[in-house]
Amino acid sequence: MPGATDLGRIRALLEQDEAANNLPLGLLPRLAERREPIEGERQPFFAFAEHDDQVAFVMMITPPHNVIVYGAGKHLDA
Repeated sequence: MPGATDLGRIRALLEQDEAANNLPLGLLPRLAERREPIEGERQPFFAFAEHDDQVAFVMMITPPHNVIVYGAGKHLDA
């Protein structure tokens, strides 16, 4: 899981389009929790990518639900 600084940067990216990202914004605090898994429980997955020191892409999965993906920035327009 990313650290607190990264989470703040990720939140800032998602808040740029808050209406479209209300689900991942709501899930972010839960995904940031570090807890021991319950036996047999499918764990959430969270990843992000940076470009030029800026968060550019966020992906999360909270089983059994589908993947949530968001990307922004001029480098994604290519």
